[in-house]
Parts: sequence; structure tokens; C-alpha cells
Amino acid sequence: MVEERKPTWPKGRSAPWVGCNIVVGKAPETGRVWLLRERQRVPKADVLHAWDRARPSRALAPDARGWLYAVLKVVEALGRPEVTLDDVYAAEPAFAAQFPANRHVRPRHPRA
Repeated sequence: MVEERKPTWPKGRSAPWVGCNIVVGKAPETGRVWLLRERQRVPKADVLHAWDRARPSRALAPDARGWLYAVLKVVEALGRPEVTLDDVYAAEPAFAAQFPANRHVRPRHPRA
């Protein structure tokens, strides 16, 4: 959801500063809190409800939050009220590309 921008011009006053862009489209719908939607103000009660619903994810470490958001995006893309673990595992190649350091998208089972 946060991507690095190109560094500033090497001889500029802020060199060698590197900024970032927040890519809202990568955030799952479940994690978004809308203040305006389709040019209309969202009622305060709806904003507060969405904020409370997203609260548990704020307690997670950033890397765990990224994993949670990736899984939520997959679940939302399926567009079904019920999703199985196999449905989520079907997106394993996308998870592996997004999280190359995680070599175990599926849980490892200890040898007996």
C-alpha cells in the first residue's frame, strides 16, 4: 500500500530524500474508512463504525498488517459470502510474489 517514489534530484535541497506514495487502491475495502463517497459526505455514525471495525488491524505489526490486507483483497475479489482456505491458497503465487521472503504461504507441518 506504500510504494517508494523515485529519489529527488541529486543536487536538490532535499537530496537524497526518497518519498513514498500511498496506493489506496491496494487497500482492501474492509480496511477503508470513507469520509466522502461519490461526492457525498458519509454519515458520522458510519465513519465511526468503519473506524471501529478496522481497529484490530492497527494493533498488528506492519508486516503482519500487510499480510492481512493481502488476504482480505483475495477474499473480497472472490465476491462470495463464504470462502474456504483452499480458495485463499489458490492465490499462493500472488502471495509469493508480494512477499518473497515468506517461503511458507501454506503452513509447514512438523515431521512425525
